[in-house]
Amino acid sequence: MKRVGKRAIGIVKNAVSGSESVKRKDDFLWPAEMKIPPLRRCNKDDFFRPIDYVCVEEIARAAFLVVKRDFYVSREELIKQVAKHLGYDRVGDNIQTRVEEGIDFLLRFKRIST
Repeated sequence: MKRVGKRAIGIVKNAVSGSESVKRKDDFLWPAEMKIPPLRRCNKDDFFRPIDYVCVEEIARAAFLVVKRDFYVSREELIKQVAKHLGYDRVGDNIQTRVEEGIDFLLRFKRIST
């Protein structure tokens, strides 16, 4: 919501706060009944989604699936595989930082261990 004006942000926040069908988690809006976000590829059919537009829960879910599939994987390799799973060809600084946030999310909630 950083590129939107303050007035528009206020309108959206008011609409969401009074809504029973939408909830806000950090900078993301979710359908109220959604518990787990869907995994979506970011570079599919000429659509590019910057990593900052991917919620940490979606990144964490991708990381969990990679660990479940590979069982043991180094953190460095996990970052590469999660980025690939999400549709990114290269792991730059932004992608690495954001994927690490997803991995740390899983570690914090003990969904994976080191």
